[in-house]
Amino acid sequence: MRERIARVALLLAVFVLSFFIAVAALQPNLLINTLGCRPLIVSSDSMSPRLNRGDVVGVVRADIGELKVGDIIAVSPATNFVVVHYLADKRRDTDGGVLLKTKRYGVDEPKDWDYWGITREQVIGKVGFVIPKIGHAVFFARSLPGIITLVGCALGICAISAIRRPRRCGDGGGAAGTVEAKRTEAECMEAECAAAECAAAECAAAERGEGGYE
Repeated sequence: MRERIARVALLLAVFVLSFFIAVAALQPNLLINTLGCRPLIVSSDSMSPRLNRGDVVGVVRADIGELKVGDIIAVSPATNFVVVHYLADKRRDTDGGVLLKTKRYGVDEPKDWDYWGITREQVIGKVGFVIPKIGHAVFFARSLPGIITLVGCALGICAISAIRRPRRCGDGGGAAGTVEAKRTEAECMEAECAAAECAAAECAAAERGEGGYE
């Protein structure tokens, strides 16, 4: 029973993790719009040592008006391109809207800031928490050795699940074991009856003085 529960829990965990990875890849804004948080994996050292490659950051929703200079924010300057950098400056653009400038860690000169300007629509959110190094597992899973390892583990789990546990001696062994047990019990009863009859015969002989000792 415990093994079955463990297998079900493992399969459920794999399903949930796969679901979130698929949603994050296909509909990246769905998680942050529905759950208010979107996980991102840091894939470069542009924010090191504040954020290192392989760290997972949780990006929470934040309006552009709530952001302050010095916040670490996630923005999308172009399609399928997400950057997690410091907010370096907030300014007004020519249309009167808010325009954000971002920068890497350790950069102070405005000429070294990121060349793009970020509008309200390009803001994903603000970094709310960091989980160090856990993203390396995802990097490994995306590599060829990682794919081979995951497939091998899945096949191994299926193979172990398919193997039936050997019957223990005390389990009865099915119908054959039941018949054998009944046969043994009947033989024991016959032996006990025979012993009782012998004892009764010896007692009767002793009362009649047959076969006794003087």
